[in-house]
Amino acid sequence: MSANQALFSIRAMCRVLEVSASGYYAWRKRMMSVRAIEDEQLQQRIRTIHLLSRQTYGAPRIHAELQEQGAHIGRKRVARLMKAAALQGVSRRKSTRTTRRDRSARPAPDLVDRNFVADKPKRLIGDKGYDSDAVVDRLAQQHGIELIAPHRRYRTRRHRQDRRKLRRYKRRWKIERFFAWLKNFRRLLVRWERHCNNFLGMVQLACMLILLRRL
Repeated sequence: MSANQALFSIRAMCRVLEVSASGYYAWRKRMMSVRAIEDEQLQQRIRTIHLLSRQTYGAPRIHAELQEQGAHIGRKRVARLMKAAALQGVSRRKSTRTTRRDRSARPAPDLVDRNFVADKPKRLIGDKGYDSDAVVDRLAQQHGIELIAPHRRYRTRRHRQDRRKLRRYKRRWKIERFFAWLKNFRRLLVRWERHCNNFLGMVQLACMLILLRRL
């Protein structure tokens, strides 16, 4: 409030902050508490230790130094006073970089021309959970979309799906299962290679292992 006293009156700021003007003036005339005086003295000692350590000590080390000097205080109090004084230690932990971009590499061509708006599909392929005559009729009548999904085993109504179109579902199922199996290989998910040939070699090795397991 004292910083903005040249722009606004004290009574107006007290009214906005919902405090009384008499209480504000009494707070300004009030002397510092014993706790505040101790914090100020302790902050000076913390500044001295921080400077002697070449500004490398953090709250744990400064707390240990103060304990050796005979000051019995908590570590959280030291951290609070350091934060108020804008003091910070130095951490030796190195940040790991998992991806390094090759500046000299040619960027990939923009084949879609940044146009991500697609028309509605002509057909949708799903599993047995989408076996519903109501859903099939609604998609076909309202949106003009054909739904291809295998029938459930306990289906009582007549079959409406074409066998030839269900083969397309089976081919899609094999591709989806293949990619799901590839995700089980942790080396392919977290591995980073500078050369794409090394990564393709790992993918081929995973494909060979999947084929051997299926035999």
